[in-house]
Amino acid sequence: MLGIVLLITVIPPIAGIVAFRSGALKKPKAGEALLCAFPCLLWILMYYSLAMHMYQSLGAWPEVIGTQGFPAALLRHSDLTMMGFTVLFFFSLFVWPVAFAVTAWVERWRRYAARLAIYAISYSAVWLLMFVTPSEFRNWWWD
Repeated sequence: MLGIVLLITVIPPIAGIVAFRSGALKKPKAGEALLCAFPCLLWILMYYSLAMHMYQSLGAWPEVIGTQGFPAALLRHSDLTMMGFTVLFFFSLFVWPVAFAVTAWVERWRRYAARLAIYAISYSAVWLLMFVTPSEFRNWWWD
């Protein structure tokens, strides 16, 4: 599992940074860059709001694994956040590498490679930001 995590969190942004530094990619406008990073930004907001929601609803961090005893609103919030993480994870693991390779090789699609690189860099930032939450919440999340 650690190898997969490293694969999707280290290699894509390195590929994007190298492509930007080499001048192979044309940098998109700020609005386009924000749009490319938006799924990751939205998800990290969901993750942090789940942590706050959980602490406020339960009065403490969960002592057991799972969602037993969660209020309905917290349960829905948890499910939506997990669904968002799953979508981002599988997109980054299966779709992103193929899309980046195709856009890097096909001349007329090359302009989209920069946008995919921005997504990869923001996705890696999300992984780093996940580890800033309290350890009790992180342990619950990963279990």
